[in-house]
Amino acid sequence: MERSIGTVVRGLRAPIIKEGDDLVQIVVDSIINAAENEGYDIQDRDIIAITESIVARAQGNYANIDDIATDIKEKFQDETVGVLFPILSRNRFMNLLKGFANVAIIRHYDNWMRKRKGQAWLDYKDQEAIRRTNALLK
Repeated sequence: MERSIGTVVRGLRAPIIKEGDDLVQIVVDSIINAAENEGYDIQDRDIIAITESIVARAQGNYANIDDIATDIKEKFQDETVGVLFPILSRNRFMNLLKGFANVAIIRHYDNWMRKRKGQAWLDYKDQEAIRRTNALLK
């Protein structure tokens, strides 16, 4: 019998991984669920691969945009920072740019608003943080 199908690759949908999640159980459940729903069997010698990013998320081993901005601010303070030859690998550069923007633009805007609005600005920011947190928890 001649083979008519070569390598088959499937991208599976899984829950959003958070720090401390049981990654093994999530991966197993996602694979079994997809195989049952899509009507294919898991065979001997099948290879299951997961991205390094979900392992890092489960381990809490990542830097968020605020971490990047804080690091840049501590290292460069008020010095001019330039970006040359960006690495456009898996959207990492976009997060670095957001971190730079946080320092270069957002922090200055925030300081200006604090001077202009005072406590009302801080109260507004607190309420927005609570609203966004509640929205994410739903």
